[in-house]
Amino acid sequence: MISLPPASAARETEPQSGIQLMTFARLSCLELEMKGLLAVFSLILVSSMAANVALMNANRELSAELSRKTTVPIGVVLPPLEGEDLSGNAVKVAAANPGHPTVLFVFSPTCQFCASNWPNWKSILSSEAQSGWRPVFVNTGIPSAPDFQKSHGIDHYITLEKITPGTQLAYRFSATPETIILNSEGKAVQMWVGELPPKVVSGFSRALSTIH
Repeated sequence: MISLPPASAARETEPQSGIQLMTFARLSCLELEMKGLLAVFSLILVSSMAANVALMNANRELSAELSRKTTVPIGVVLPPLEGEDLSGNAVKVAAANPGHPTVLFVFSPTCQFCASNWPNWKSILSSEAQSGWRPVFVNTGIPSAPDFQKSHGIDHYITLEKITPGTQLAYRFSATPETIILNSEGKAVQMWVGELPPKVVSGFSRALSTIH
């Protein structure tokens, strides 16, 4: 004789199986949703990284372009520097200096970075008498004073206190301090913006000896 389970037991088993199926279905849906979210997150992350790389490249190109437009053009024969001295007398300095290079020291009396760089320039100037190169100081800020020039040791050098718009445009003076080397033909061959690194200062005289 076949023994059948009680009717109550059969009724209890059917709901438990249904609950298990529903739970499995819910877990499957949740798993699919999580996979979908992970896929979307990965796509956003990849897109963000690509956008950041593109932005960095664009910024690098923009910086290079701005640098080309706001610093002295290298390898170009430059026109004479024109301006005035402290007394208001016209000053005109040819960029070319046959046989010797010229160094332009571009400053502003109120520039804090210039104040930090003056010791470097004084160190460079100490080799001027022996090497024969020509120093020219260019003030792109407010006019200085005799005391300022004397205290900085430039009172016996050529100094343009007020430059003409044409000189400003041709040399693209836009930052201070700036150190520019012109060869004997009046072409800019090297330039530095900001405080000079120690290696540049120590090797400046040697570098000038190779420029003609």
